[in-house]
Amino acid sequence: MKKSHYKSKILICCLSLILVLTSFLLIPKSSVNAAGTGLTQADMDINLFYKLQSIAGGVLNDDSIYKKNITELDLSFSALGAVSTSKKISSLEGLELLDLRTVTVLKVNHQNISELKESTLSGMPNLERLEIVSNNLTQLTISQNAKLKVLLADNNNLSKADLSVMDASGYESENSVISLNYNKFSSINQITFPMVNANSKLTVNLINNNITDINLNNYSFNLNLGIQGARSFNDKAFLTTTQSIYYYNLPTDEISAKIFKIEGNNQSVVYTLKNSEIITPKYLEVGEYKIKFYLNDVEFSEQNKQDYPYYVDYDFTVKPPAPTYYFLINGEKIDHVNKLTKKATLVINSIENAKTYYSVNGADWVEGNEVKLTKGGTYPVALKYVIGDYESEIYTVTVNASINLAINEGVLILIIALVAAVFLGVFIVVKKYVLDK
Repeated sequence: MKKSHYKSKILICCLSLILVLTSFLLIPKSSVNAAGTGLTQADMDINLFYKLQSIAGGVLNDDSIYKKNITELDLSFSALGAVSTSKKISSLEGLELLDLRTVTVLKVNHQNISELKESTLSGMPNLERLEIVSNNLTQLTISQNAKLKVLLADNNNLSKADLSVMDASGYESENSVISLNYNKFSSINQITFPMVNANSKLTVNLINNNITDINLNNYSFNLNLGIQGARSFNDKAFLTTTQSIYYYNLPTDEISAKIFKIEGNNQSVVYTLKNSEIITPKYLEVGEYKIKFYLNDVEFSEQNKQDYPYYVDYDFTVKPPAPTYYFLINGEKIDHVNKLTKKATLVINSIENAKTYYSVNGADWVEGNEVKLTKGGTYPVALKYVIGDYESEIYTVTVNASINLAINEGVLILIIALVAAVFLGVFIVVKKYVLDK
């Protein structure tokens, strides 16, 4: 009876399992997929999730945006309605999980994005305009969006960009624009531009970077460079007396830029920069400076500032450069030493009008340009220049020296070995003739 009872229970369980599986398989596929694949907060940055959820009108599925036929997706800080920086979006990862084929404009301005992976925009094959102004990007590669015509990525920390797949064909009515103003490019070779042809209408804005290797004749598109070298947007810019301001071109011959030196309440013009002049690199003395822009020799009005928003007045400081040095060992000048085995002198190179200071191992600053290295071990030597009220960046040299610089390291090891042998011999004698008796 018991075996029969167990068999009946097993049979009932099997039949129940078959019914469950059958009912699941009989559900039409259309009803399973109609709602799309649901996404959660774990799939992306929480602030990005909430914004997308709001746009979707409730539950966020992979096809929610597509079903609403949204063409402009605005994820900018102002559009989020956020109050504190803690609510800013820090990552766009997760966008690739969505069907965004209807989106032609994406705006992610004034956020905290530090990386934009190539795959992130893969769900936007029809993207034509990307705005990612005032973020923290250091490099940018556009590889998934061949229809992209307008890229605004001003005020980041970009030093590398591959934009080769962008559409600069010029066959459409809208001109192609690449705007990379106020970034950290130091060479034009750090940017890979899209292919252009006779019909191309491409404008590239690179105002206020630090690019100094451009020959304007090498480019068949409109390249706006303006002043290079004194980068400033939200923070005050710094240059040194060995760095220079380069000037290439302003949008029209009517616009000029003037560099003022500020001394107390007085301002005096140091340079006036115009398109009609042949401009050479401008090296400036230490001090406080301001750049102002003019239209037909009249200082920019509020309307001018709106018409040319990237040509803004700004202040910058010029200070001494970081110190340079060399080692002097037995009268021989050596630029770099991994380890000192002899007494040496660290000599700080002098520059015009500057006082030279050094600090050994965190001690007080001492004026002078020669540091006697007679101490063994590893310790820092800090160096700086001072011109008037302006100090250079502090440069620290790490000195790695033998224990005793007065004695050659090999000789020192031999002496230590001999001393150890003497002590060992004394110990053996004492043990044999004194302790063992």
